[in-house]
This record gives sequence, structure tokens and C-alpha cells, in this order.
Amino acid sequence: MSDPNERRTMKLVILSVVAGALMGCRAEQAPLDQFVRETETQARQYIAALAPESSSNISTYVALSDHDPFALPLAAHKVSPATSTEQACWQPPTRQTKVKFERFPLEQLMFKGVMSNGKSSLGVISAPDGAVAAVRAGDILGMNFGQITKIDANTITVTEMLADGLGCWQSRQQTLALYSGEQNAK
Repeated sequence: MSDPNERRTMKLVILSVVAGALMGCRAEQAPLDQFVRETETQARQYIAALAPESSSNISTYVALSDHDPFALPLAAHKVSPATSTEQACWQPPTRQTKVKFERFPLEQLMFKGVMSNGKSSLGVISAPDGAVAAVRAGDILGMNFGQITKIDANTITVTEMLADGLGCWQSRQQTLALYSGEQNAK
């Protein structure tokens, strides 16, 4: 390979191989250009026209009064006989300590059974946390200031107090049925 003729011959061979490879890689552009044109014309055929813009009626808001959006409605300002200053509404007692079954909604408490000595009855109540206790008429039960009013063989009647939103409280009777594996609040 030290001979200059051999070097030159080798260079010519390499150059001719590279030139031949480059000429073979030259693609014919005509079929490719034709394919692009056909694809573009087909794509243009499927473009759907846009729907015309719908016109909307624009109206100007006119306030009928200078109502303050943060003020209570007029119905809330009316004083009913139950909320008048002459007749005070019942308010629940404020107790610092809560009894064990006052932390749970009445729907989560289960009436498990009754114990009776002939003149008074005790109900057996179970809480979701597993606590079980005996309760009697007058005990507090549930989150809504519920007070047990009656214990029967199959039910416990509870009078709950619910806020009416205007500062007064309304009573509601709830009944716990003897637990049978289903939801027990009626």
C-alpha cells in the first residue's frame, strides 16, 4: 500500500463506491409528490363546513331594587309569635360534659334489648365504637339533644330538638327499634 498508484486506485475505488451508493439512494420524487397531492385533495374533500354562528339576544340587567345580597330575606325579618320578645324560644342547655351516647347520631346507635324489674325499664344501647350501656327514660341520646321519653319491649322513643334556622328549636319524635341486623332509626 505504500505505492502511490495503489493509493490512488484505492481512493478511486472508494470514491466510486460512495458515488454509486449516493446515486442509488436518490429517490424518484415523482411518485412521492403525486401521493402527497392525492392525499391533500382527499383530505380537503372531507372537511365539513362550519355551522353558522347562532345569534343570541343580549339584554341589559335592570335591578328592580337596591337589594343588598348579603341581607337576610324579608321573611326572616318577620317576627312570628314563636320568636317574639314576649314569648321566648326554647334553647338547648349548654353543658360542658357530654354523656357517652351524645357524640353519635341517633341513626348510628343500636337498641339491643330491655331489662325490667317490673316498675321501671332499662334499654341496652350499643354505640359504633363498641360501647354498651343501659339507659332509662330521661337520659340524653344522640347529637340533637335527644331525650328518652319512653322505653317499651321493642322500641325506645326519643324526643330530639332541631334548630329551625331562626333561633328557635323544634321537637321531633324518633323511635329506635329493637336491633334485628338492619338499620334501626325510623
